[in-house]
Amino acid sequence: PGSRVANLFRLPVSLVTAAAFPAVAQVAADGPRDRLDKVYLHMTRYLATFAAVGGAALVVCADPVIRLWIGEPVPLAAATLALLSAGSVVNLAVHAASVMTCAEGEPGRETRYAFVAAGLHLLLTVPLLKLVGPCGVPLSTAVAAAVASIYFVVHLHRRSGRSGWLAVRIFVPPCVAALVAICLTFALTDSLPDGPGRAGAALAVGCRGGLAAFVVLAVLAAARYIDASDVARLRTVLGSQRRKGETGAALER
Repeated sequence: PGSRVANLFRLPVSLVTAAAFPAVAQVAADGPRDRLDKVYLHMTRYLATFAAVGGAALVVCADPVIRLWIGEPVPLAAATLALLSAGSVVNLAVHAASVMTCAEGEPGRETRYAFVAAGLHLLLTVPLLKLVGPCGVPLSTAVAAAVASIYFVVHLHRRSGRSGWLAVRIFVPPCVAALVAICLTFALTDSLPDGPGRAGAALAVGCRGGLAAFVVLAVLAAARYIDASDVARLRTVLGSQRRKGETGAALER
C-alpha cells in the first residue's frame, strides 16, 4: 500500500513531463540556448515545488494516510510511504532535466543516470535489509533515487557547460523547505488533532498535510524561490486551460 500511494504521487509529474516534451524539443531545435535554459529553470522550479509540498506532506502523513485507506495501522506500509516520498522530493525535481537532456539529443545522460540508480539499488538493498529489516528495501530505493538524481544533475551541468550554481539555486531551496516542514510538523504532531478510525485519520491528514504544505510554501516564499511572475504565469496557464474547457463544453452543447 505504501508504494502504491508513492507511485500515485509520482504520476502527475510523469504526465506533465511527457506532455511538455514536444514543446521543449521544439524550443531546443528552433530557439537559442538561453531560451531553453529559461524553460528548464521554470519547469524545474514548478516541479521541485510540487515535489517538496507533496513529499513533505506524505512523509508526515504516512501513518494516517495508510489508516485512512486500510482502516487500521500498517507500520511497514507507513514507513515505506514515508521513505519513498522523501526520496521523491529529490528525484521528481530532476524530471525537467530529463526532458531537457532528451530534447537536446543526449539521451545517454539519462541512461547513465538510470544505470547508476539501478546499481545503487542493487548494492544497498541487501546490506540495508540486514541492517534495518524490511524497511531497508524502500530505504535503498529512496537513497538510490536521490543519489542518482544528484549525480545526473551534476553530470548534466558539467557536460553541457551550465553553471553549477544554477543547479544549487533551483534544487537546494525546495529540499531545505521540505526538510524544515517535516521536522517542524513532526515536532508538533502530538499537538495536532488525530483520532481512531478513518475519521480521525482524515483529520490527521488534513492538519499534518496542511501544516507541512504551508511551511514549505512559506520557506520558499521567504527565499524568493517563486516570485510574482511565476504566480502570474501559472494563473495564465490555468486560465487558458479553463477557457479551452468552456469552449469545448459550448461546442458540445
